[in-house]
Amino acid sequence: MTVTEKTRVTLTLDRDAVESAKAHGLNLSAIASDAICAAARRSAREAWIAESTPVVAAQDAWLDRNGHPFAGAVAGPLGKAWGG
Repeated sequence: MTVTEKTRVTLTLDRDAVESAKAHGLNLSAIASDAICAAARRSAREAWIAESTPVVAAQDAWLDRNGHPFAGAVAGPLGKAWGG
């Protein structure tokens, strides 16, 4: 089991949601931590996509203009030169 350092925070939550979660024995701290981690991963992924999209587009444009540098050396799925 991994031990992680914890930090105390204050959250403001809907009263009915808290009461319902408690009635069902749910761990609000664990649920909040999981949701925050998932949101952070999603945000990091979206930032990476936004940052990388222009780079990939530039590479695609270069390949469209110049062809693949190894087109004559790489065999495609039927054994034919790829891109040729």
